[in-house]
Amino acid sequence: MRVIQPNRYSRKKMNRHNRQLWLIFAIFLTCLALIGVYFYKASNNYLIPASKIKEPVVNTPVARELRIFSDEELKDLYNNFHYANTDKILQSPSITGDTTADAKIRLLAEARGYRLRRLARNLEATADGLPLQLLAEKSWNNLKAEAAKEGVVLTVTSAFRAVEDQRAVFLEGLAIQGVSAQSIASGQVDSLVDKVLQTYAPPGYSRHHTGFTIDLTCGTAGLTNFATTTCHEWLSRDNYLHAKTFGWVPSYPEGASLQGPEPEPWEYIWVTVDALLE
Repeated sequence: MRVIQPNRYSRKKMNRHNRQLWLIFAIFLTCLALIGVYFYKASNNYLIPASKIKEPVVNTPVARELRIFSDEELKDLYNNFHYANTDKILQSPSITGDTTADAKIRLLAEARGYRLRRLARNLEATADGLPLQLLAEKSWNNLKAEAAKEGVVLTVTSAFRAVEDQRAVFLEGLAIQGVSAQSIASGQVDSLVDKVLQTYAPPGYSRHHTGFTIDLTCGTAGLTNFATTTCHEWLSRDNYLHAKTFGWVPSYPEGASLQGPEPEPWEYIWVTVDALLE
């Protein structure tokens, strides 16, 4: 009788197949266990005591304070401030029409600290009916309203001034001193021209060209009388705190050197609040 031997190859194949199934099953169970551990830890906050759990860091803005300026620092601030909506005056405007006389006036003016200013492009706002840069309008209105709350009556009497207007003002100053273009060109009236420069800026050299500068009165008191008014005291108190709160600083702080004209306590210029913060 013939004995049929078992197929050894088939048996080995089945054994290998069974081992693969058990391996897959073991991997499956391991994955389930790992997933279970993960969710268990997550639900229990990784078993870390609450006292040791760190709160998320929240970056809160630091309050910035208005900076205290010396008079010289105020002068440097507005001399180097970039005024928006203005163009640089590339060529010195004519003053008297006499080239030699004009050169002499500019030489004397710059020796006093005058410098060419920037010129407003276009103006879409006003301060008490006078042309002003739009960026400064709200700040002026807010400053005026704050002053009124404390019984301080501020009024703008001059704001933007065109080069042509400044020329007329300066020529009037020369006429008051009785000097002509010829006498200026000769160099014989330098002291009289310097006297004019104490009060009047030559065309191109006035801060009023920017549209960010204003002249103030206090009720009916203005110009040289302004320094003795409650308005001046209110504006200049505590290193010009009230003015700086709204972005304004004095154009000619009394203690700064070589500013051009003699200090003019009635004139203020807007430089933004951000430029005045620590």
